[in-house]
Amino acid sequence: MESRGERSRRVAKWYLARCPRGCEAAYAERIVAPLSGVAGEAFCPGRERWRRGWHVEPLWPGYIVVAARDSRDLARGLALTGLPVEAAGDPRAWRPLARDACAWLESVMDGGCVVRHSEGEIVAGELRVSKGPLAGNEACVSFIDRHHRSCKASPCEGLSIEVGLEVTRKTPAGGGA
Repeated sequence: MESRGERSRRVAKWYLARCPRGCEAAYAERIVAPLSGVAGEAFCPGRERWRRGWHVEPLWPGYIVVAARDSRDLARGLALTGLPVEAAGDPRAWRPLARDACAWLESVMDGGCVVRHSEGEIVAGELRVSKGPLAGNEACVSFIDRHHRSCKASPCEGLSIEVGLEVTRKTPAGGGA
C-alpha cells in the first residue's frame, strides 16, 4: 500500500480549503470518498503544541488540505459532498499551494500528517536543532517563542507556520557556557 506522500506526489497539487473550525478531521474524512474518482484525497495536517504537555492540534485551524489533479476535478469532487467547503483566499478560485511549500511540508510531516515538535539549543545567538523535523531547517526559523515552546517557520515565500520547538539550552552570544 502506498503512503500518503507517495500518493500526494502522484496527484501533484495541494489546495487549501476552508471549513468550520473544529470540524477539520471530520470534513477531511467525509471528502475522501467523493474525491476518489478524481485521484484526490483530503487530510487535516496537524502540529504538536505545548499546553501543559505536548498535544496535537490542526496546523491551520479551519482549513484542510485537499489533493487533486487540477482545480476542475477538485470543484467537481467537492460539489458531490454537499459540504460547505470553499477555497482559501478567494472562495471562487482554487489555487494550489506552491510546489516547494508542498515538498517542505511533506518533508516535516510524519506518516500521520503531523509536524512533531523539535528540540534544540541556541549557541552564541544561533539556533541548532538536534532532534525533530526542523533539524537541518534552522534557516527557515524566523521567530522563537521560548515561553510557548514554539517558533515561526517560513521555508518559502507564501508559507509561514507555527510549530513546536523546545529550546533546552541557551548560551550567551559572547560564547560563555
